[in-house]
Amino acid sequence: MQGFDLVLQVYRDFRIPRIEEVERISERISEVEGVLVVGTGSLTDVCRLACHRKGRPLAVFATAPSMDGFASNSSPIIFSGFKRSVPAKAPDVVIADAEVLAASPWRLQAAGFGDMIENMSRWLIGKRPALSQGKITVRKSLILSGRRRMTSFPLPAKRSEIRKKPSGFLRAC
Repeated sequence: MQGFDLVLQVYRDFRIPRIEEVERISERISEVEGVLVVGTGSLTDVCRLACHRKGRPLAVFATAPSMDGFASNSSPIIFSGFKRSVPAKAPDVVIADAEVLAASPWRLQAAGFGDMIENMSRWLIGKRPALSQGKITVRKSLILSGRRRMTSFPLPAKRSEIRKKPSGFLRAC
């Protein structure tokens, strides 16, 4: 690439976001202007916190839809054997190519659906009083199918309808 001096660091099978790794990366990025993470969850979490500590710009290229935290402003990091979510830097740029995401292993795609279901469930449970009073109407949700296309399905408008007619994989709250 012209115009950029690059420092390449490759992590193979990086899976556990420990504070020691955040400290190593923080030292390493002291000499660079910014960080581009190409990968998934744990690596993004570690680099997000390192960039937060050093005040460096962060760009993320998502390679699998295995989690929902690519644009998050917190990082789940292991401190002395315990995982804590700590404030960190939200990326300045998130790049996600649908073909790259769809080509990822099926188990990583399924994990992303798990995160999506958890978030929707937590939101619905948190809004339960408003749903039961008919104050919130959920019209549609989009899901990424295994065939690399978007599919929509109707969701019930009221909590009482959720119990009577489950839709797709969403069941009663």
